[in-house]
Amino acid sequence: GSGLDAGMDVASPPKITQQPAEKAAPAATPGSLDETDLEHYEGTLVYNVDVGSKDVKVDASTGKVLAVTSDE
Repeated sequence: GSGLDAGMDVASPPKITQQPAEKAAPAATPGSLDETDLEHYEGTLVYNVDVGSKDVKVDASTGKVLAVTSDE
């Protein structure tokens, strides 16, 4: 692992704002943009962007899309 404690609080602010995340997410999956939340995904701070019926996990430090999951 990277030495990050998975249970850590959001002590360090995200390096990117949610705007780049909301630009990256629709490129990953078609659909209409809904809400964006900051959360942890597999130990990484991510923006969880709802796009259509999917959740797009965007790395909050790099802006890269890490995963697209079904919002069920």
